[in-house]
Amino acid sequence: MMERYFSFSRLGSVLKTDLQNARKNMGLSFLLMSTSGALTYLFVLILRWLAGWNELTLGGDARGFIFGVMIATLCIVTPARCYGSVTEVRAGRFFLLLPASVWEKSLSMILICAVVIPVAACAVYFGLDELLCLIDPSCGTPLLKLMGEEIWGITSAIPYSLTFLLGAIFFKKSKMAKTIGCILLFYMVGSILAGSFLGNIDIHFLDTATLSIDLSWFSGAMGLILMALIVWRVRTLQH
Repeated sequence: MMERYFSFSRLGSVLKTDLQNARKNMGLSFLLMSTSGALTYLFVLILRWLAGWNELTLGGDARGFIFGVMIATLCIVTPARCYGSVTEVRAGRFFLLLPASVWEKSLSMILICAVVIPVAACAVYFGLDELLCLIDPSCGTPLLKLMGEEIWGITSAIPYSLTFLLGAIFFKKSKMAKTIGCILLFYMVGSILAGSFLGNIDIHFLDTATLSIDLSWFSGAMGLILMALIVWRVRTLQH
Protein backbone atom coordinates (compact mmCIF):
# COMPACT_ATOMS: atom_id res chain seq x y z
CA MET A 1 0.00 0.00 0.00
CA MET A 2 2.85 2.38 0.88
CA GLU A 3 4.44 1.82 -2.55
CA ARG A 4 1.35 3.33 -4.15
CA TYR A 5 1.89 6.72 -2.49
CA PHE A 6 5.63 6.87 -1.92
CA SER A 7 8.72 5.11 -3.19
CA PHE A 8 12.32 6.20 -2.76
CA SER A 9 13.22 4.84 -6.20
CA ARG A 10 10.46 6.86 -7.86
CA LEU A 11 11.42 9.93 -5.81
CA GLY A 12 15.01 9.49 -7.02
CA SER A 13 13.84 9.38 -10.63
CA VAL A 14 11.73 12.52 -10.22
CA LEU A 15 14.61 14.32 -8.49
CA LYS A 16 16.94 13.38 -11.33
CA THR A 17 14.48 14.74 -13.90
CA ASP A 18 13.90 17.91 -11.90
CA LEU A 19 17.63 18.49 -11.48
CA GLN A 20 18.17 18.16 -15.23
CA ASN A 21 15.37 20.67 -15.87
CA ALA A 22 16.74 22.99 -13.18
CA ARG A 23 20.17 22.92 -14.82
CA LYS A 24 18.62 23.98 -18.13
CA ASN A 25 16.31 26.60 -16.66
CA MET A 26 18.59 27.97 -13.93
CA GLY A 27 22.07 27.46 -15.39
CA LEU A 28 23.11 31.05 -16.10
CA SER A 29 21.03 32.55 -13.28
CA PHE A 30 22.52 30.11 -10.78
CA LEU A 31 26.03 30.86 -12.00
CA LEU A 32 25.56 34.64 -11.71
CA MET A 33 23.97 34.46 -8.26
CA SER A 34 26.36 31.96 -6.70
CA THR A 35 29.39 33.87 -8.01
CA SER A 36 28.00 37.33 -7.22
CA GLY A 37 30.53 37.88 -4.45
CA ALA A 38 33.48 37.03 -6.69
CA LEU A 39 32.06 39.14 -9.55
CA THR A 40 31.70 42.12 -7.20
CA TYR A 41 35.28 41.60 -6.09
CA LEU A 42 36.44 41.73 -9.72
CA PHE A 43 34.49 44.97 -10.15
CA VAL A 44 36.28 46.39 -7.08
CA LEU A 45 39.63 45.38 -8.57
CA ILE A 46 38.77 47.19 -11.80
CA LEU A 47 37.88 50.34 -9.84
CA ARG A 48 41.17 50.10 -7.96
CA TRP A 49 43.06 49.88 -11.23
CA LEU A 50 41.14 52.53 -13.19
CA ALA A 51 40.51 55.10 -10.47
CA GLY A 52 43.51 54.38 -8.27
CA TRP A 53 41.30 53.78 -5.23
CA ASN A 54 43.75 51.48 -3.47
CA GLU A 55 41.88 51.88 -0.17
CA LEU A 56 38.72 50.37 -1.72
CA THR A 57 38.13 46.87 -0.31
CA LEU A 58 35.34 44.32 -0.14
CA GLY A 59 35.00 43.73 3.59
CA GLY A 60 32.93 41.21 5.49
CA ASP A 61 29.90 43.50 5.84
CA ALA A 62 29.75 44.12 2.09
CA ARG A 63 30.18 40.43 1.25
CA GLY A 64 27.51 39.56 3.83
CA PHE A 65 25.10 42.03 2.24
CA ILE A 66 25.74 40.57 -1.21
CA PHE A 67 25.15 37.09 0.19
CA GLY A 68 21.82 38.17 1.69
CA VAL A 69 20.70 39.64 -1.63
CA MET A 70 21.77 36.43 -3.36
CA ILE A 71 19.68 34.26 -1.00
CA ALA A 72 16.64 36.53 -1.38
CA THR A 73 16.94 36.51 -5.18
CA LEU A 74 17.37 32.74 -5.17
CA CYS A 75 14.14 32.29 -3.16
CA ILE A 76 12.22 34.49 -5.59
CA VAL A 77 13.61 33.33 -8.94
CA THR A 78 14.24 29.59 -8.51
CA PRO A 79 10.63 28.32 -8.12
CA ALA A 80 9.31 30.25 -11.12
CA ARG A 81 12.24 29.22 -13.31
CA CYS A 82 12.07 25.55 -12.31
CA TYR A 83 8.34 24.93 -11.93
CA GLY A 84 6.47 27.93 -13.31
CA SER A 85 5.84 26.05 -16.54
CA VAL A 86 3.60 23.42 -14.85
CA THR A 87 0.67 25.83 -15.21
CA GLU A 88 1.17 25.83 -18.99
CA VAL A 89 -0.69 23.26 -21.05
CA ARG A 90 2.20 21.41 -22.71
CA ALA A 91 4.68 21.37 -19.81
CA GLY A 92 1.86 20.83 -17.32
CA ARG A 93 0.63 17.72 -19.09
CA PHE A 94 4.15 16.34 -19.21
CA PHE A 95 4.44 16.98 -15.45
CA LEU A 96 1.13 15.24 -14.75
CA LEU A 97 2.19 12.21 -16.83
CA LEU A 98 5.39 11.66 -14.85
CA PRO A 99 5.28 8.14 -13.33
CA ALA A 100 5.28 9.35 -9.72
CA SER A 101 2.75 10.09 -7.01
CA VAL A 102 1.63 13.54 -5.87
CA TRP A 103 3.73 13.15 -2.72
CA GLU A 104 6.88 12.33 -4.68
CA LYS A 105 6.43 15.20 -7.14
CA SER A 106 5.71 17.64 -4.30
CA LEU A 107 8.66 16.49 -2.21
CA SER A 108 10.97 16.75 -5.21
CA MET A 109 9.79 20.33 -5.81
CA ILE A 110 10.35 21.27 -2.18
CA LEU A 111 13.81 19.68 -2.05
CA ILE A 112 14.96 21.34 -5.28
CA CYS A 113 13.76 24.85 -4.37
CA ALA A 114 14.33 24.92 -0.61
CA VAL A 115 17.35 22.63 -0.15
CA VAL A 116 19.33 21.46 -3.19
CA ILE A 117 19.75 24.69 -5.16
CA PRO A 118 20.22 26.98 -2.09
CA VAL A 119 22.80 24.61 -0.55
CA ALA A 120 24.68 24.35 -3.87
CA ALA A 121 24.64 28.16 -4.28
CA CYS A 122 25.88 28.67 -0.70
CA ALA A 123 28.66 26.12 -1.23
CA VAL A 124 29.88 27.93 -4.36
CA TYR A 125 29.57 31.38 -2.74
CA PHE A 126 31.39 30.42 0.47
CA GLY A 127 34.03 28.47 -1.44
CA LEU A 128 34.86 31.46 -3.64
CA ASP A 129 34.71 33.78 -0.63
CA GLU A 130 37.26 31.62 1.19
CA LEU A 131 39.51 31.69 -1.89
CA LEU A 132 39.24 35.50 -2.21
CA CYS A 133 40.18 36.02 1.43
CA LEU A 134 43.14 33.68 0.97
CA ILE A 135 44.35 35.54 -2.13
CA ASP A 136 43.60 39.08 -0.92
CA PRO A 137 44.05 39.67 2.84
CA SER A 138 42.26 43.04 2.52
CA CYS A 139 38.99 41.10 2.32
CA GLY A 140 39.45 40.09 5.94
CA THR A 141 37.96 36.97 7.52
CA PRO A 142 36.01 34.55 5.30
CA LEU A 143 32.26 35.09 5.56
CA LEU A 144 31.56 31.54 6.71
CA LYS A 145 33.82 32.04 9.75
CA LEU A 146 32.35 35.48 10.43
CA MET A 147 28.82 34.10 10.50
CA GLY A 148 29.69 31.19 12.79
CA GLU A 149 26.58 29.57 14.26
CA GLU A 150 24.44 32.32 12.74
CA ILE A 151 24.81 30.47 9.46
CA TRP A 152 21.77 28.42 10.52
CA GLY A 153 19.74 31.60 10.26
CA ILE A 154 19.66 30.92 6.52
CA THR A 155 16.96 28.32 7.23
CA SER A 156 14.58 31.22 7.95
CA ALA A 157 14.50 31.72 4.16
CA ILE A 158 12.86 28.31 3.62
CA PRO A 159 9.25 29.53 4.17
CA TYR A 160 9.84 32.29 1.62
CA SER A 161 11.18 29.80 -0.90
CA LEU A 162 8.11 27.61 -0.32
CA THR A 163 5.84 30.64 -0.67
CA PHE A 164 7.30 31.49 -4.07
CA LEU A 165 7.08 27.81 -5.07
CA LEU A 166 3.38 27.82 -4.21
CA GLY A 167 2.95 31.03 -6.20
CA ALA A 168 4.84 29.56 -9.16
CA ILE A 169 2.51 26.56 -9.42
CA PHE A 170 -0.66 28.47 -8.49
CA PHE A 171 -0.61 31.66 -10.58
CA LYS A 172 -0.57 31.41 -14.36
CA LYS A 173 0.92 34.86 -15.09
CA SER A 174 3.06 37.41 -13.22
CA LYS A 175 3.91 34.69 -10.72
CA MET A 176 6.64 36.50 -8.78
CA ALA A 177 4.83 39.85 -8.67
CA LYS A 178 1.56 38.31 -7.47
CA THR A 179 3.38 36.24 -4.84
CA ILE A 180 5.14 39.34 -3.53
CA GLY A 181 1.77 41.09 -3.40
CA CYS A 182 0.29 38.21 -1.38
CA ILE A 183 3.24 38.32 1.05
CA LEU A 184 2.80 42.08 1.56
CA LEU A 185 -0.94 41.61 2.12
CA PHE A 186 -0.25 38.82 4.61
CA TYR A 187 2.17 41.01 6.55
CA MET A 188 -0.27 43.94 6.55
CA VAL A 189 -3.11 41.82 7.94
CA GLY A 190 -0.72 40.08 10.35
CA SER A 191 0.60 43.41 11.63
CA ILE A 192 -2.92 44.68 12.29
CA LEU A 193 -3.90 41.49 14.14
CA ALA A 194 -0.62 41.41 16.08
CA GLY A 195 -1.02 45.06 17.03
CA SER A 196 -4.52 44.38 18.34
CA PHE A 197 -3.31 41.38 20.32
CA LEU A 198 -0.18 42.99 21.78
CA GLY A 199 -2.14 46.07 22.70
CA ASN A 200 -3.98 44.04 25.34
CA ILE A 201 -0.92 42.50 27.04
CA ASP A 202 2.11 43.79 28.88
CA ILE A 203 5.03 43.19 26.47
CA HIS A 204 7.52 43.79 29.31
CA PHE A 205 6.91 40.19 30.38
CA LEU A 206 8.22 38.93 27.04
CA ASP A 207 11.97 38.37 26.98
CA THR A 208 14.11 38.01 23.85
CA ALA A 209 14.62 34.24 24.27
CA THR A 210 10.87 33.57 24.56
CA LEU A 211 10.11 35.74 21.55
CA SER A 212 12.82 33.99 19.51
CA ILE A 213 11.37 30.56 20.37
CA ASP A 214 7.86 31.73 19.46
CA LEU A 215 9.06 33.03 16.09
CA SER A 216 10.87 29.75 15.42
CA TRP A 217 7.67 27.82 16.07
CA PHE A 218 5.76 30.22 13.85
CA SER A 219 8.29 29.82 11.03
CA GLY A 220 8.13 26.03 11.34
CA ALA A 221 4.34 26.04 11.35
CA MET A 222 4.26 28.27 8.28
CA GLY A 223 6.66 25.88 6.52
CA LEU A 224 4.38 22.91 7.23
CA ILE A 225 1.28 24.82 6.09
CA LEU A 226 3.00 25.87 2.87
CA MET A 227 4.15 22.30 2.16
CA ALA A 228 0.58 21.07 2.67
CA LEU A 229 -0.69 23.74 0.25
CA ILE A 230 1.95 22.73 -2.32
CA VAL A 231 0.83 19.09 -2.10
CA TRP A 232 -2.80 20.20 -2.46
CA ARG A 233 -1.98 22.32 -5.51
CA VAL A 234 -0.04 19.53 -7.20
CA ARG A 235 -2.97 17.17 -6.53
CA THR A 236 -5.47 19.57 -8.09
CA LEU A 237 -3.44 20.57 -11.17
CA GLN A 238 -5.48 20.13 -14.34
CA HIS A 239 -4.98 21.00 -18.02
